[in-house]
Amino acid sequence: MLTSGGIAALLGFLWQWLIARKPATAVGMHFWLINCTPTWILGLLLIAMYTPGSLAAGILVLICGLIQSLYCCWITSRVNYAKRVLSAATSNPPAKLNAILIPTMLYSILYACLLVSGILGITATRKPVYRIIIPVILLSLVWTMTVIRIVILVTISGIKYIRYVRKSTVQTLPELWDYLDNSMGYICIASAVVPVLEFIRLTARMRLLARFNSEFLLSCANWYSSWAARMIMFGNRWGFVHVGVYSQAIKEASIDTLGQLRRAKMEVLILSDLTGPFCFLSAVAGGAICSLVGGIWTFAVEKSYATEITLYAFLIGYLMIQLAMAWPHACILAYYVAYSERPQHFQNDTTIPDRMEELQRENEEKKDEGSSAPPSTAPPTPSPQPHRS
Repeated sequence: MLTSGGIAALLGFLWQWLIARKPATAVGMHFWLINCTPTWILGLLLIAMYTPGSLAAGILVLICGLIQSLYCCWITSRVNYAKRVLSAATSNPPAKLNAILIPTMLYSILYACLLVSGILGITATRKPVYRIIIPVILLSLVWTMTVIRIVILVTISGIKYIRYVRKSTVQTLPELWDYLDNSMGYICIASAVVPVLEFIRLTARMRLLARFNSEFLLSCANWYSSWAARMIMFGNRWGFVHVGVYSQAIKEASIDTLGQLRRAKMEVLILSDLTGPFCFLSAVAGGAICSLVGGIWTFAVEKSYATEITLYAFLIGYLMIQLAMAWPHACILAYYVAYSERPQHFQNDTTIPDRMEELQRENEEKKDEGSSAPPSTAPPTPSPQPHRS
């Protein structure tokens, strides 16, 4: 487990360095090279362990790998914009950024490894109580890591927002302590609410790809989509910008920021943006790599614990890379929210206007294709011949 934790920390630092130096290269390398490969290999490793649990997990991982592969084929036309917007948003990062990121990563790795080591110790006892304790420990780990990630999101997005909107520079560490003093309660609430609402939004968007023959299922899907659209107003990732800057509660901050994005006619733009999936899939790939390291090692030494170690290593790697991706994600959030409020401050940056024009042209072309399509004419039904006796 310590080896997997060390690999997770190393991957996190390397990925942060690459995004800071060459963000366009990081996006292209991820979507075309390292997005699906670790997932496929991990699925094959779990199947090779040949236990009931590993077989089920391996099949599930292979299905996820297939979905990732299809997704990469589906979003090819949007990758160039993702490169451009990530390069624009992460330029001129806050000063002394490493003073936050490095201690946070090291503390998180130590905390995760200690908790997972405790889980392994409880599992070794095989007492009935471990079935209750392990989910509680895992839930505590995920929630704590989410709180740490959102603290970084709030801090970095607030600093970048102030730079965009007010044209002023603030110190990183004093802002961090100020946010911890004034917004920690809101951050803890947001860490529990926002991931759930974002998952609801994701599942609602997935129904757009489905086709229902049943009118009842179609009406249910439409109701669920409209309900998710209302719920996301009360908790979304864009609200983190105002949580830090104005010390707002996550509900008010989410309503303000998403409402401003809609008034600026940027909702279609942010829904088609790939930087959010880029951060998430980077965490999945990092978790798969850590899982491969821990799983192969354990499978060669102690096969009875190979499945558990593999899954726990994936969780550690996933959480660590998500934490590492917090600062570029924060830059993206601040970039969009600041542009929606002060577009005149981005006169020398045409990234968003160019993309909005491109989306508008695509929408007009689709409308033209729909209007120019010839009406479908059914072949005439032959009239019945009179019966002759």
